[in-house]
Amino acid sequence: MLPEPTRRQTILRLALPIIAGMLSQSLINLIDAAMVGSLGEEPLAGVGIGGYAMFLITALVFGLSSGVQAQTARRHGAEAWDNRAVPLNAGLVIAVIASLPITALCLWQAPRLLALINQDPAVNAVAVEYFRWRVLSLVAVAMIFCFRGYWNGIQQTGIYLRIILMMHAINVAASLALIFGYLGLPAMGAAG
Repeated sequence: MLPEPTRRQTILRLALPIIAGMLSQSLINLIDAAMVGSLGEEPLAGVGIGGYAMFLITALVFGLSSGVQAQTARRHGAEAWDNRAVPLNAGLVIAVIASLPITALCLWQAPRLLALINQDPAVNAVAVEYFRWRVLSLVAVAMIFCFRGYWNGIQQTGIYLRIILMMHAINVAASLALIFGYLGLPAMGAAG
């Protein structure tokens, strides 16, 4: 049985920006793969392995989004306007405290961690370099999860969508410049 029309509209208004944000993430992954794929099989495989490892590490902080969202939504629903940001602030502190040691451990142990996923030395060389660059963003990613949870909790899902679309546009431009050495930047290959 379908909910009444106003409830359906509310659900769609909240869900569509979240869906679009997830789709844009998949699209950016395809664009990155296309750019790196032009470098050859080993760089593409290395980026694939490094990206998968980054996904696994990101999963360690992903729950921050749900935790912040649940607590924020509860406060929002209770119209506790003065306390809505408390879960966000707590999540940001936890994000930094949890992500910094994980990042340090991953930087230090990247060759061992990636050898668990893939045994090809040439592919692992690319994967380790790529993974080390990506894992430097873990603190920022964890904090973004907290903000996403906050915006979802206050029913402002469009804010996250607009920010992620801007971030993806910057990512494509930066990747082009760093992978291929445009705008006077060094050509970093797959690590770019």
